[in-house]
Amino acid sequence: DGDDARRARPEPSMDAEDAKAFETAMNALVDADEDLRSDRSSSSSRDADASDDAVSSSPSSPPPAAAGGVGVGATFAQWARRLDDAVTNRSGRRTRAAAEALELFDQIRRALGAPSDLPASIARNVAATAASRGSIGWLTRSIATTAASDGTDRFEALLRMIREAEEEEEDGAASSFTSPLSDRDGPAYLLIPGLFGRYYPCYMWSIRAHFRRRGATCKISTAADGEGAVESNAAALCREILSLHASVGGRGVVLIGHSKGGIDAAAALSLYENKLAGVVHGLITTQCPYGGSPIATDLLATPTLTDLTSRALEVLFRRPTGAGAKTLTPIKDLTYARRTSFLRRHPMPLSFPCVSMHSETTSRSSFLYLAALYVRRRYDEASDGLVARRDAEIPGCVAVRFRGEQDHADCVFPRALSNAGGGGGGPDGEEVTATLEAFNLEYAAAPETDAAAVVATAIEEAGDKGMVPLSIARMAHQVEKNARDNLENFEANAPPGIFAVLVRAYVAWNDALPERLSGTPAPGEYHEALAALLLTERRARLLGPGGGSATAAGAGAGASAESSGDLIAR
Repeated sequence: DGDDARRARPEPSMDAEDAKAFETAMNALVDADEDLRSDRSSSSSRDADASDDAVSSSPSSPPPAAAGGVGVGATFAQWARRLDDAVTNRSGRRTRAAAEALELFDQIRRALGAPSDLPASIARNVAATAASRGSIGWLTRSIATTAASDGTDRFEALLRMIREAEEEEEDGAASSFTSPLSDRDGPAYLLIPGLFGRYYPCYMWSIRAHFRRRGATCKISTAADGEGAVESNAAALCREILSLHASVGGRGVVLIGHSKGGIDAAAALSLYENKLAGVVHGLITTQCPYGGSPIATDLLATPTLTDLTSRALEVLFRRPTGAGAKTLTPIKDLTYARRTSFLRRHPMPLSFPCVSMHSETTSRSSFLYLAALYVRRRYDEASDGLVARRDAEIPGCVAVRFRGEQDHADCVFPRALSNAGGGGGGPDGEEVTATLEAFNLEYAAAPETDAAAVVATAIEEAGDKGMVPLSIARMAHQVEKNARDNLENFEANAPPGIFAVLVRAYVAWNDALPERLSGTPAPGEYHEALAALLLTERRARLLGPGGGSATAAGAGAGASAESSGDLIAR
């Protein structure tokens, strides 16, 4: 923006290798930013200022100023300078992480920068619209909406008990709290990823690992398509839920949907209520744009923005020109117009217990700070960077209004990620098993997951007899063959590489700036608290008036009334 972007000044205490890595990454990022801005100035691309929807100011005009000198349209060079300032005089490990983050940002920037600077073009056009004004929070203002009850205090009480129990277990002491996840007769948990979820390495893996360590049956949905429409995903989820229900001997199923995954799960309950009644024990949504998303709405507010967003998706997914339009389908389903239309026809049934958790980010160290700043400045709304708080509560739910710092990625992205080998330890003792190698293997085998589960269940039921139906034996052979074929063809059908870069950049960014999440509970911990809260709500419903004082098959089969039941009731 007219200033000569300064080069990084590595801290004197760094060794020569660290210093060179950091300086090289900084210089590459600044060069990329300058090159792209220069290209943009001379570009005659189709998103030029002649468009009716373009902003009248020139592409080289400075972006709006923001607190700390970071604007909504801030350049990557400005972001790089902020990271440079943050890691000065820090440890070598943090500086290496900063260098890695900068290198990865450079890859993302260059991928999205040719032939024209798509992010800047989108930002300029978004600046000319305020399409979400008047829509944020529409559902809570509707006279037909059943108000949510605030369960934040109960959630925090459960979370404290869970964390204290973990500390007691680490010290070898007996815990006074029994997790509901350890109940052998308890429900199975189906985790439902959000928009394009299956492409992000190890999305929701830490939650699945935590639940399984506690003894719960937990799987990540393979039926919900991150690129699919809400109604088609609802149908696929209904089939998957019934299959999981059968595979666990008729035990109930709890759905946990993040972001659009929560919308898809709620749609399954709305459209297939009769089939799923008695099967689904409840729904937990986290950071779910149930009423709609301002980011999705604004990105598709005009024909020019729709075209630019489509082109950006073509780059992200490595797809040919014109193919991006199809990828817009799930984003369109998140706009306020689509959500209003769908919910008027298919509201979430109140017969299913529901807990909705939402959060916000205000930290400049957040990976989604600029997106959250945009929503806050444009609409004066708190958000996690992608979802406004007032759009994230399902009518009639128990609302958990998360009080800590948490952006939209923190809930589901791994806290650590390596290329191969075993996982290490993450913040606050959370075990991390996220590796790109393991993710690639699971991604390749995903189409066979449900069939493999059917085979495994049949073999287990056969027991010592060693006899299984011929149809199951044939299915087992086909599963094995398909898994081999999938692995052989993985390179041709691998997830788009940019998604792995984004997750790696997120992890490196948080390693360089760890204070933001310091002391914050790990996703597995607070999802366990959400599950305990949901089961307590379900038990209270079953017991009728006064049932709120019940202990959990709500808070765990062995929990005492004094340690959990009375506290939960209060």
